[in-house]
Amino acid sequence: MLKWYKELYIGKHAEKRINRIQNRIDRGKRLPRIWLISLAANGRDQLDIFDARNLYQPAFRARCPMIVGVAADYGEALELVLLMAEEVYRSRGDGNIRAWLEGREEHPQGL
Repeated sequence: MLKWYKELYIGKHAEKRINRIQNRIDRGKRLPRIWLISLAANGRDQLDIFDARNLYQPAFRARCPMIVGVAADYGEALELVLLMAEEVYRSRGDGNIRAWLEGREEHPQGL
């Protein structure tokens, strides 16, 4: 089972159907034109942006870290990353998105 960020970032075009998207991804169903943002799998980088269809590869799915964002297209995924970067900079004064997300996951705050 995939791990989803508690305060998931959702693009405006994916928002209406987020429950269906999450359900289908968790069950391993195909979802064309959905892009996911996750913590980087290699541990050195901050985030990965990838097409949800990559999760149908067992090796990719097995090593997929926490999913932090869902978008209806690649452009929307980039907008979500920009939003995250702005929030991190306002909150911490740096650009370490990964550390900020991991810290919020451990100590969630109400928005």
